[in-house]
Amino acid sequence: MALELNISNETEVGPPDCLRHSGIDQWLVPIVFMSITFVGVLGNGLVIYVIIKNKAMKTMTNYYILNLAITDVAFLGLCAPLTAAIYISPEWFYGRFLCKFVYYMMQVTAQATCLTLTAMSLDRFKVIVYPLKSLKTRSTTAARVGNITIWTVSGFASLPIGFYYDVMYRPFMCINVCYENWPNKYWRTGYSIYSTFALYIIPVVTITVCYSIMLRVLWSQKVPLDVLNHTMKTKSLKQKRKITRMVLAVVMLFIVCWMPQHILNLWMRLDSNFPYGVETYTFKTTAHVLAYLNSCVNPIVYAFLGENFRNAFRKTFPKCLKKNVAMPATRTRPTKYTSSRTGSKYQTTAVR
Repeated sequence: MALELNISNETEVGPPDCLRHSGIDQWLVPIVFMSITFVGVLGNGLVIYVIIKNKAMKTMTNYYILNLAITDVAFLGLCAPLTAAIYISPEWFYGRFLCKFVYYMMQVTAQATCLTLTAMSLDRFKVIVYPLKSLKTRSTTAARVGNITIWTVSGFASLPIGFYYDVMYRPFMCINVCYENWPNKYWRTGYSIYSTFALYIIPVVTITVCYSIMLRVLWSQKVPLDVLNHTMKTKSLKQKRKITRMVLAVVMLFIVCWMPQHILNLWMRLDSNFPYGVETYTFKTTAHVLAYLNSCVNPIVYAFLGENFRNAFRKTFPKCLKKNVAMPATRTRPTKYTSSRTGSKYQTTAVR
């Protein structure tokens, strides 16, 4: 998200006219962006609604998922349309306020996403590694305070974007563009490096360490031998593993989808001989699509890996699912009974 700020304008403004493809990107990429936006806003909107509507879904982990869905909706709703418009024409028609606000919100939502994913991973770490101690600190109130803190920190950390993005005239293109106008190149490079570390490297390292320890602990746990605790322990362990797998899938998708964007960002900033050309333009476009795609795939992950989400969706939208789909069909096998005529015995037992 935030890397859009440092990449999109650099590759689209400097110099876009000689690097644009033969027109296919001008209509195909916006169509892809709009499709991603529609699916992402709808899917994340359903996630938000289901969590708010169902009391059973108001857990600490789900509050972080709620925050992640809100950042995805904000990113797609505010940023994708104008990014798609820049592919149609690099000229900025939307005024100085939107120039600052849209790119500022790109950075804010990117920062909030990274902090939320890190908070989710740390929360799972506490649950798995320190289950008893986590009972004292894990609550929905703590999650709400955490989400507010995430947005506050993200807002302040992104202020330089609001200050240094502006509408400027490009004489070699004869158009106005929304572009970063840092005091000097060192500020520009420094903030880009900061963004890469704050929005990718540090969160990824933190998450990797947490999950390395978590997975080792989680999959090495043994079920107790006594019969009384066996069922409860087994159910609890399976539930922990399911939730951990779901959160891990969300994190891995973020890492994969945002990696090209961050690689391109650092490459452009640190290499004074960056090879502008069709290949790097294609790489940039692919990185854009993957970054936006990341904001619409999380609801799909919840649908496939989150059993609680599936159940909550059925409860929230009962009319959307037919009874014969919601409940598995029963089949019969013989059960014992005695026929009055033949005296023979048969068996018919319902099996689900």
